[in-house]
Amino acid sequence: MADTSLASRSMHELLQLFAQRKASPEELLDSLLSRIDRQNPSLHAYLAVNPDGVRRQLKTLPAGGRLRGIPITIKDNICIRGEETA
Repeated sequence: MADTSLASRSMHELLQLFAQRKASPEELLDSLLSRIDRQNPSLHAYLAVNPDGVRRQLKTLPAGGRLRGIPITIKDNICIRGEETA
């Protein structure tokens, strides 16, 4: 099910798909990254995207967390050590 339709699903729908093993957090990440690649050149919504770092973090998340695999975006006015801000 790794297609861009995952990127438009609600969090509730995604969690159900994960629970039913119809989709995985990795597939969601691929879908979101594909959507960002397509739309960010015109939208300029993301200052930086770190796919490798996100994939590493996804592998280290503890199993069973309620929101495991649900990505978030951090606005550039919030400083995170080691990350670029505008």
